[in-house]
Amino acid sequence: MAQRSSATVLTNQILQAVHRTSLAVKVLCAILVVFYTLSFIPSVTDLLSVNPGTSYPPHFRLWSFVTAPFLETHWWNVLIDVILTAMAAQLLEPLWTSRELLIFVLLVGVSSSLLAAFLFVLLYIPLRRDSLLFVSFHGFLGVLSGYLVAFKQVMPDHSVIPSSLRAFQLKSQMLPVVVFVVSFALSLNGLTSVACTPVVGWGIVVSWVYLRFYQRRRNSDSRGDLSDTFAFATFFPEPLQPAVSALSVPLYNMLVRVKLCPKRTRTVDIAALSSVTINLPGMDKVDAERRKQKALKALDERLNQVESQPNWPSLDTDVVSPTDTEPEKSGAPVADATRNVQSSAGDSGRGGVDESKQTVEQDASSSGQ
Repeated sequence: MAQRSSATVLTNQILQAVHRTSLAVKVLCAILVVFYTLSFIPSVTDLLSVNPGTSYPPHFRLWSFVTAPFLETHWWNVLIDVILTAMAAQLLEPLWTSRELLIFVLLVGVSSSLLAAFLFVLLYIPLRRDSLLFVSFHGFLGVLSGYLVAFKQVMPDHSVIPSSLRAFQLKSQMLPVVVFVVSFALSLNGLTSVACTPVVGWGIVVSWVYLRFYQRRRNSDSRGDLSDTFAFATFFPEPLQPAVSALSVPLYNMLVRVKLCPKRTRTVDIAALSSVTINLPGMDKVDAERRKQKALKALDERLNQVESQPNWPSLDTDVVSPTDTEPEKSGAPVADATRNVQSSAGDSGRGGVDESKQTVEQDASSSGQ
């Protein structure tokens, strides 16, 4: 009775967690359950699973690359897939949207199955072992490993297993590599299928490439996450990061040349920068600091020279400009000319009056005579 009650409580909690998710996540969980019920039919399981010898030409069972990631044959695998999908949705959907989460699941699931099958075909060419062509595999492992990469992107410094000793801490940035190593060890011991390791490995690589270079940022026109905390070397412990960087950088440059990966570009908001530091190639830090001090000294000397120069005249004092005196000089002749005209006009006026007066008197005397 106690076991039944605990199982009932666990089931209710899982159903409640799924109920709180979006419609896209509910559909994804329903597909996992439906494919699990189809796995009870052996012929359907073979038809939906990836088989390198039959999935590629000439048989062309290409649909298996889409159906195999969602096919599980054990109920506990379905339970783990549903729980981790619900947890990933709660973490990623607010940042990505439901549509972007579905694109991520489909891309990682299909690509990991496709590349894993292609790897078996490549291994068959030199080894000539027929078992490599007829390895049948399916499952959600590729997508689950992609969830770990997304978790590392969102919370890179989160301690999954906290410990006072730094050497024993397990952070989210190392989870994908730890899962890959565990999968490889289990495959060597025969505890899991030999196809699990390639599926997990390709799921990590595909999800990182997509999130690093191609995913469209929300509310932005930029793509990918070019931060240093999401570099491929950060998946490994710190002692191994320089070696991984030395191997990954030439590989990335080669992929850029064949246009499989976009060229890394950075955008900087100059207005948001308080200071800009430029490091020139071939110049060490000591030389750069010496040049900086020399430039500051030269700047101080120029500022001192400017301060020693005489001050500029104040704008409050009255300054007489030459243009203000010109009207006074030119105005004197004009005034004299005006007075001469007025005096001449007055004299002529008086002369005219006297002449007219004399004429009137003469007329009057002549008339009296």
